[in-house]
Amino acid sequence: MAMLFEVEYPGGERAIATGYAGSTLIVQIVPRGPEAALDDALEVDFGRDPPRVLRVLGGPRRPTLHVRLAGASAAEREAWMDARDAEGWLTREDDGDPTRILVVAGHDGMDPTALARAGGALEPREP
Repeated sequence: MAMLFEVEYPGGERAIATGYAGSTLIVQIVPRGPEAALDDALEVDFGRDPPRVLRVLGGPRRPTLHVRLAGASAAEREAWMDARDAEGWLTREDDGDPTRILVVAGHDGMDPTALARAGGALEPREP
């Protein structure tokens, strides 16, 4: 069974990746971004703690979008996330800010303005 690793990108961003020590790891939990991207295939230096990303070997490199729902309760945020998941988006609450929802397109061609039409406020992308 594959293991979970918290890895650190060169800029300091951390993400959760799966795989085996000494092999290519894959980011499979929606990251905060902007450095990490869902489905990144990573070459990692396992001699560091946490393991350090040496380079991104591949992946679709779809950006993580940060969305807020003004005045929404936890139940309303959960319902919004469930509806977006049903549309093909991948979502999770931000660990550092439960009022922020992290969203990644599940496939090419998805329009981020659909998130705003569904009531979400897109935050500006971090540099």
